[in-house]
Amino acid sequence: MSEIQELEEIKGIFFDECNEQILLLENDLGSIKNGSKTKDRIDNIFRAVHSIKGGAAAFSFDGIVEFTHLFEAVLDNIREGSRDLNEAEVSLFLGCTDLLGDLVECAINQKSILPIEEDLKIKKQSLNDLLKQKHGEVDDFFLDFEPVKIQPEVEKVEIYLIFENIFFNNGHDPISFLKYISKKISLGNLEVKYYFDNNYDNFQLYYKSNIDKSKIKDIKSIIDWYGDGVHFDLEEYQGKVPTPTPTPTPTPTPTPTPTPTPTPTPTKNHNSIRVDTSRIDKLIDLMGEIIVSQGEMKNLLLNSDGINFFSKFESLTQELQENIMGMRSHPIRIAFQRMNKVVREAARLSGKEVDLRFEGEETEIDRSVIESLIDPLTHMIRNAVDHGIELPEVREKAGKLRNGEIVLRAYHHSGRIIIEVEDNGCGISKEKILKKIKNIDRYSNNEIDEGEIYQFIFSPGFSTADQVSSLSGRGVGMDVVRSEVEKNGGKISISSTEGLGTNFKICLPLTLSVVEGLLVSSKKQKFIVPIADVVDTFKIEKNRIHTVGEGQYIYKYRDYYIPIISIMNDNGNFIYKDKVGVCVNSGFRPGFIVAFEEIIDNSRFLIKSIEENYKTIEGFSSSTILGDGSVSLILDVNFYARSLSYPLKKEENING
Repeated sequence: MSEIQELEEIKGIFFDECNEQILLLENDLGSIKNGSKTKDRIDNIFRAVHSIKGGAAAFSFDGIVEFTHLFEAVLDNIREGSRDLNEAEVSLFLGCTDLLGDLVECAINQKSILPIEEDLKIKKQSLNDLLKQKHGEVDDFFLDFEPVKIQPEVEKVEIYLIFENIFFNNGHDPISFLKYISKKISLGNLEVKYYFDNNYDNFQLYYKSNIDKSKIKDIKSIIDWYGDGVHFDLEEYQGKVPTPTPTPTPTPTPTPTPTPTPTPTPTKNHNSIRVDTSRIDKLIDLMGEIIVSQGEMKNLLLNSDGINFFSKFESLTQELQENIMGMRSHPIRIAFQRMNKVVREAARLSGKEVDLRFEGEETEIDRSVIESLIDPLTHMIRNAVDHGIELPEVREKAGKLRNGEIVLRAYHHSGRIIIEVEDNGCGISKEKILKKIKNIDRYSNNEIDEGEIYQFIFSPGFSTADQVSSLSGRGVGMDVVRSEVEKNGGKISISSTEGLGTNFKICLPLTLSVVEGLLVSSKKQKFIVPIADVVDTFKIEKNRIHTVGEGQYIYKYRDYYIPIISIMNDNGNFIYKDKVGVCVNSGFRPGFIVAFEEIIDNSRFLIKSIEENYKTIEGFSSSTILGDGSVSLILDVNFYARSLSYPLKKEENING
């Protein structure tokens, strides 16, 4: 590994720690806001800010260092005074925490801080004003240690980029070329020179810059790809950028501070290690191969005395798989705490007073799912603030508290993880939704199931907002929320009571690597139905099948006539050949039925992406490899639920 790669790895660890410390800041400030004792929390906040400042100084992130220095000085002032924070100070510190997160994000993505510069100026002034109340202006930058700059020895060269006549004749533009190359390689300051003869027949444009020698190959590959008319020359740059040698400094004498009063409940120590995600991904791949081998072994042992051995082997592999998946699982708290900032910003823009409360934030979920939840949760939270929570005056008139409340809740249920976004606002008006959807032809004269009414909120362009706000109301977003949830093998549903509030419920698999399902067959083709979607299985009775249109069938299932479909449609005669029905839960109907010839097995299957290995196939979310080496497709239940164009009917509506 090169020194530059090592530096990037260390820098990545620093950024991870920054994000962890910022989450701690938000958590402690939130606890203070909710009435928790201040002193211990302030000590924690001070240490977190101090830690970020020290790391930022080592990497020369001067903007972060300057801001955290001022933030830290104010916190130290409050620590010395041994007093509680007032509401205005808590609000300011929460804003500073959000800004610190933005500064770290800019450093991670190497972006300019220009978009947040005005906010940075305001926050600095507010911190200075708070500090002046006791100590006057904050001192210029100081550290209570000498940071060692983490910078490898980088050999530099002078590079001359030369553009000739043919480059321009081919319609190329040097500025566009430089913009493209600067996305890949930092060119620094450019010195421009040019040459042309008396007749202007021969023209050359030179750009001179100092770059890392290790980047020469990258530049050459870009130039080779661009073609004729541009090339480069090199000269060794005079000198190297040395690694700074730290100067020894005397060990500072620590200032004694009062020992914090111990809390009644001792803090539990959490031992953790950092594991490269590529290693975990490799373990998961190996686990997948074991599952495939397990299927092969099962085929070999079904007709032998080794079935008992197989049961033991199956139990061990399942335990191994669960432990490996636990390695890449994280508490959903990581996603939840990022919503604090979303609520604060949305409340400020809408003029509302909103509290955010977490339940089950220690519930663990796959790392990849956490990242995919950020955008859906953000949109639902903004909608809850904008459309759900009323203005303080309106809430008081309705006999409610001025502050609205949003609850983010997570828990495990039946092998799935459930995430709820619940508010105690005004609820969703069914009349507004019905008024809009009655204009849709296929629903104009039909009774619409109550559970289905709310699903129209996820339709593209659908909105019941009377006016568009800066937060929502344009009818874009909720369809994206559903798409993102379904992409992860999940479902989303809504329940609401007018005047009391709304609940969004997301149901997701615990892992995206293995699925438990029914192996079924139809016309010699095998498919997987995820067991989490299965409500019931039964033998199909032909006299319960009714035709409701060309190629459309319903089945009398308990008190309902619900749609019945087949994956292998054979000119409308498929149902009468199939023998078993699998009733699946579509999320907003009592269900619909998928007909098959037989159910072969109930087992766990390794999930393989269809898109990465072939192409998108409508109606199927992914694929798997069976024990005999054949490929089986996994049903996308959500796709078939949305494709059903005829409404569900109760028995009396059919017979009457």
